[in-house]
Amino acid sequence: PYLENNEIKLLPILIVLTPKFTFTIFHKSTDIFNKLLSSKISFTTTQRTKFFLLKLTLINNTYRILVNKLIKTSEEFHNNIYHEISDQKIIELSKLEILLSATLSTLIAIYKVYEKLLFKKYLEFLKEEKDNVDDLSFDMLELIEIINSNIKRLKIIKDNYRMIIDRSTNKRILNLTIITIILFIPTIIFSYYGMNIPLPLQNTHWSTIFISILSIILTILGYFWLKNKIK
Repeated sequence: PYLENNEIKLLPILIVLTPKFTFTIFHKSTDIFNKLLSSKISFTTTQRTKFFLLKLTLINNTYRILVNKLIKTSEEFHNNIYHEISDQKIIELSKLEILLSATLSTLIAIYKVYEKLLFKKYLEFLKEEKDNVDDLSFDMLELIEIINSNIKRLKIIKDNYRMIIDRSTNKRILNLTIITIILFIPTIIFSYYGMNIPLPLQNTHWSTIFISILSIILTILGYFWLKNKIK
């Protein structure tokens, strides 16, 4: 596995074991291939089974590095998502969940391969080699559990995130509703005095000031009355 443009790419590797030789075919150069060619890892190609298990170990290590990167990103979301809520964060959270799910599917497939190696007797393992396969299997199972727990945590974060957004949206709608109702009070008063019919105070020179002050007082009183009712 390797990350490319925030997407997990899988590179197929073909390993062929014959009575005399071991063939390992890569589509392109990888870290595993480079490590095998370097002098950092010592191995003997004549010991076919050990060499085969070495390749599986390197594959496991590659997945562990990938999982650690994903978990680190998940931790960052867990620590920061409640401080910065935005559409971009939702998109990034969804992408991370997809990456974790895709990784989980691959890990489960590899784990099943290890189980078959142990129980189907495709290869004859020595005691030490069988222990190595057990370790590989347990290591893969551990990665599966780590991914599963983080997927569950991401779902909890998404649910909490959705609750925060819903609450924020409800508050905005509520405030707009209050503003609409409050503005309705002066609208009624000024509409009433805009009609061409006999009205109170229409012949006094301070009627405009009185009506304006009355509208402001009624608007303020209506605002606080609605706020207290809503609480």
